[in-house]
Amino acid sequence: VRHITVIPEIDMPGHSRAILCAYPELACDSLTYLNSNELCIGKEETFTFCENILKEVIALFPGKYIHVGGDEANRDIWEKCSLCQKRMHDNHLGTLSGLQNYFANRIEQFLHKHGKTLIGWDEILDGDISKRAVVMSWREETDGGKEALRRGHATIMSPTSHCYLDYYQDNPFFEPRGIMGYTPLEQIYKYDPVPAEEYDPALLLGVQANLWTEYIASIEHAEYMIFPRILALAEVGWTYPELKSYPEFKERVLSASDYLKNQKGIRSFNIRTEMGPRPESLIPVKSLAKGKKVTYLSPYQEFVGSKEAILTDGWLGNWNANGNRWQGFGGNMDVVIDLERITDIQAVIASFLFVPTAGEYLPDNVEVSFSDDGKNYRPAYAQEIQSDYTIKYHIYPYGWTGQDKTRYIRFHATKPITWGNILCDEIIVK
Repeated sequence: VRHITVIPEIDMPGHSRAILCAYPELACDSLTYLNSNELCIGKEETFTFCENILKEVIALFPGKYIHVGGDEANRDIWEKCSLCQKRMHDNHLGTLSGLQNYFANRIEQFLHKHGKTLIGWDEILDGDISKRAVVMSWREETDGGKEALRRGHATIMSPTSHCYLDYYQDNPFFEPRGIMGYTPLEQIYKYDPVPAEEYDPALLLGVQANLWTEYIASIEHAEYMIFPRILALAEVGWTYPELKSYPEFKERVLSASDYLKNQKGIRSFNIRTEMGPRPESLIPVKSLAKGKKVTYLSPYQEFVGSKEAILTDGWLGNWNANGNRWQGFGGNMDVVIDLERITDIQAVIASFLFVPTAGEYLPDNVEVSFSDDGKNYRPAYAQEIQSDYTIKYHIYPYGWTGQDKTRYIRFHATKPITWGNILCDEIIVK
């Protein structure tokens, strides 16, 4: 009656810690659910188990599609597993992504044999997946949606930048707990899911909003995160961009929010009291380093919009790591700024985003040193940082203040991590 099809998602081969807890024999060599989140692809028992689970799912859900996830698997696990390595050797698989692709294709063939169509997150594109598979694009930095359409896959657009409703929708310091990010109503409304490149329009199935509930413990909190942002994404999916107007839409949202509250008892976010973007991100900063060259002694992570000039472009980041204001480092931020001439300075300060639930960490150690020739550095500042993990969101500044003269500034921040990033938006020199 409501023209809704419920599509189940049973994530595999990653996100499988609960399976490994109940079925420890499905883990890789010497691993358990305590130190692994991935199924062993080298064992035939893994495929038997997954197929038996999917048979039960198929019997319960009459719709065409079965989602099998495929995202965020730690492929390094398989590199150390003798059975996975044997599987790679026997099937002439040259890469760990190829091993996961082997798994995805076997599962796809099983579902196809049972009259179902596989949906997977865009990691299934890390190899030659069957054209029958539907791609759900979420990784903004890879633009998986565009790649999926180019390769002829039916595609659902669901990028983190516009479609994740578990992200904060206003100033995180005053909002109920979110997992990470900042996705306000206007940002969602202005999303255009249609790529500029040519593609078969029949392949673009639509858009999807995601509300992951790790940190949402009540219906009230879920309603608050969903509404009114889901109204914006619905309009994205149904309205041509040239027909959209955010001011006009916002007026309708105000009326709709009143209706949802008074007639339906839905407790939505109050758009009338929205604070908006981080105020500091709206005004260019004054810095002696603005526009100066940054040399990366350790590589930065490839975030969307990442470029070498981010740390000295004169702009602070917004509430979230999305976009092109924050630079990510996989545990080692080591950069040198060239002021071009010896300059009187009084401060070298950098801000760091701390959202531990999102793998956005503070460094454990920060060091600042100066050089006149770019070769011989003298230490100016060193600090050990103890992170308080009871704090779920904050932006912290660290750095040197005093009186000195220098041309080159080295800023070094470290944290031994296997997953996540140190995130910095700007190095300000006064």
